[in-house]
Parts: sequence; C-alpha cells; structure tokens
Amino acid sequence: MQENSSVCGKIEATHTFNHHQAIIASCLMVEISTPMNINHKSMMLDDGSKPCSRTTLLELLSALKIEHKTVSHEAMFTVAQSKSLRETDPHGGYTKNLFMRNKKGVMWLITCNEDRRIDLKALAAAMGYTGSNSRFSFASEDRLGRHLGVSPGAVSPLALINDTGNLVQFAIDISLLDHEVIHLHPLDNHHTTTISVQDLIQFAQYTGHKPARLEFDPFGGVSRFSTAEQST
Repeated sequence: MQENSSVCGKIEATHTFNHHQAIIASCLMVEISTPMNINHKSMMLDDGSKPCSRTTLLELLSALKIEHKTVSHEAMFTVAQSKSLRETDPHGGYTKNLFMRNKKGVMWLITCNEDRRIDLKALAAAMGYTGSNSRFSFASEDRLGRHLGVSPGAVSPLALINDTGNLVQFAIDISLLDHEVIHLHPLDNHHTTTISVQDLIQFAQYTGHKPARLEFDPFGGVSRFSTAEQST
C-alpha cells in the first residue's frame, strides 16, 4: 500500500496532520477494577496535536480502500466485558492489547489473542531486553494518551495512526494471522471495527509500524520472536 497525497488531503479536512501523521487493528484488555473515562476531546498527543478521531480513522480506511464494518455497543474495558457485550461475528480474531514500556522508556504495543496468557518477564527476555531493561511494565494512562491518543479500554493497532513520531514498536501474536478478519476498537471502546487481517498488516505498515511477530507457548512464554525485518 503506497502513501497517497490525495488521500492525506481528504483527511486534512477533519484532522490536522504533519508528514508523519498523514501516513497514518482488540481492546486494552488489561483487567481494571473501575472504568476510566477520559475526555478524548481534551487529549493532546506528544507533538502537541490532537489525536485522530474515530470518524477520521474510518474515512481514512475507506480512502485506502480497506473494507470495514463498524458496530456500536456499550463501553468495553475487559476481555470478559468484550465477550458478553460484543455485537460482532463470533468468527475472526479478538484481541488483548498491551501497551508496554521498559525502564528506558522503550514502548511496545503487543497485540495478542484475547485469551492469551503472557509472562511479561519472559516476553521482555525473548525480545532481547536484558539487565535493568529486562522487565516490561504497563505504560501510564498519560503516556497512552500522548503516544496512541486513546484511553484505557480503547487500545488497538488502529491507534498507531496517532504515533506520529513512530516511537511505539508493534508486535502481533502470529495466531491472529490465521484468521481471515480481526475485530478492533476504532479509537474508542463504544465501537468495534472489523477488517481483514491482511488489511491490518498493510495499515500498520502504512503508519510506519511494520509488525514484529510473536509465537507464544501454552504457559505464556514466547517460543519465537521475529523482528519486523526478520518477518519480511
């Protein structure tokens, strides 16, 4: 998929993009006890711009000729809520999305199967982080807003559109690649958008986030990690 200046021109009518923003798939399924409501309209990205809106994102998908279908539902904050409230086809990939960082501030968006168990220490080690940087922790709510432009419960690979500085690295569970379609929140957790898995990969590449790939074992460890370059 190639960057198209005419596409960017159309999107600029509703959202201000710099060059990287113009290049541009699930809930943040970390269990939380109390839903957090953040005023998306007051949120600002790290570069001082406003994050992309759901409407603009869907317009962009259409402009990129990515077929998509979006349904509305009650807000979802956990995997359990997603399973009980979902209005989408039961077939296809459903995700757990972890926005992680280490002590040096290296950030990763990890998108995996919704029922995946993950050993975060083993994950960091498999990805090559050692010593004081060998442990991942969940990034703060503030960091989430500044770099992905969404609130907890709304994280998905579609939020990579807001990583204008390409500071977030992206990795996907290879089991999701076995599905024909994937269901993702389009920047808010009141909606779910269904697109093809292939289109998600192309979208991620279009944003400048070619995905690394993770293969997990049944116990939450990582049996294989392939960097974006190795995944070519």
